[in-house]
Amino acid sequence: MLIKAKKILYGDRARKEYPFLEKEQDTLAIEVEHIDYCCPHMEDFSKRVSIEIGKDKKFWVRVDDDYPFSFDILFCPWCGEQVKIKIVKVVRLKKVEKEVTEKRTEYIEEEVS
Repeated sequence: MLIKAKKILYGDRARKEYPFLEKEQDTLAIEVEHIDYCCPHMEDFSKRVSIEIGKDKKFWVRVDDDYPFSFDILFCPWCGEQVKIKIVKVVRLKKVEKEVTEKRTEYIEEEVS
């Protein structure tokens, strides 16, 4: 099974909201972009749980949102194929000022080359 993911870096957000960070290149999150499932059982299973990727690049499954029980999966329990995570895109948060009725700061994703 191959999980294609996007890595989000703190970027501009690090300076204001997270002054304890040493680098703006620190990882804020890793999000799933696309999954190439290894078998129909894993695809069906993933529809009933929340899929997450930790900063340690491990594939996590959250069974129930009311009870935060998570576990990592290294191999498919049905077909035995290894779960691989590939970072296909890296973005950083970029600060933009918006003025609608009042001035506010928002962050957009900017692709890193």
